[in-house]
Amino acid sequence: MEFSALPKTSCGSFHQELAIPLVASVASACNAQGRRFRGARSPVLESFQIFLTTVPLPAASSSEDSFLWRANDLDLSYFSAKNTWSELRPRAPKHQYVSSVWFKGAIPRYAFTMWVSQLDRLSTRARLVKWGLGISSLCCLCDCFEENCDHLFLRCEVSEQLWDLVLIRLGYSLFAFHTWDAFMCWLSLRDTTSSILLCRIVALATIYSLWIERNNMFFNSVSTTPQAIFKRIDRHV
Repeated sequence: MEFSALPKTSCGSFHQELAIPLVASVASACNAQGRRFRGARSPVLESFQIFLTTVPLPAASSSEDSFLWRANDLDLSYFSAKNTWSELRPRAPKHQYVSSVWFKGAIPRYAFTMWVSQLDRLSTRARLVKWGLGISSLCCLCDCFEENCDHLFLRCEVSEQLWDLVLIRLGYSLFAFHTWDAFMCWLSLRDTTSSILLCRIVALATIYSLWIERNNMFFNSVSTTPQAIFKRIDRHV
């Protein structure tokens, strides 16, 4: 056992303050009378030495040393990389939107755009203005309202026309998504009109296509009709 893995204090490492060589073994740090430490020179070292008094001194034994791994409150007789990784990197609670964004059959670039949209991290004009860019915050597609994710993907006149075509193709009566939460709620519902897998694939393709259309308009001043966008989505799906 070495002391090189002990955490450092503001005055230096433990092995320096305890006057123990960096590569010292347990045997060289204690003898029959006890542990060979000099007096503590900081509260941290004092607490450390008090803790060591609760640990029995190593004793000579004919049996081999044994070890015990403990991870996620489980005592293991073997090393588990999975349990150790889970202990070092605890997972946050699973969000409800995950199954609607990352699912078997999703096209990666579509899912990524959908995920960034869900997190509201796309570089819409509203966000660019907040970052200090001297540009208009109006939507690139309709030039009427502030361009944020809710407007661009759900309430813009271009996106509304596109969603009408998409929903009719899926077999639904016309309806509109007024908020992003309502849109994500629809993606988690199961009904007899269309399979939930198909709805999710089409939704991701629609969001991706609208973002591509927005970028074409923003960078190249090139626009496409909702009907042409829908034909491209229909072909891709």
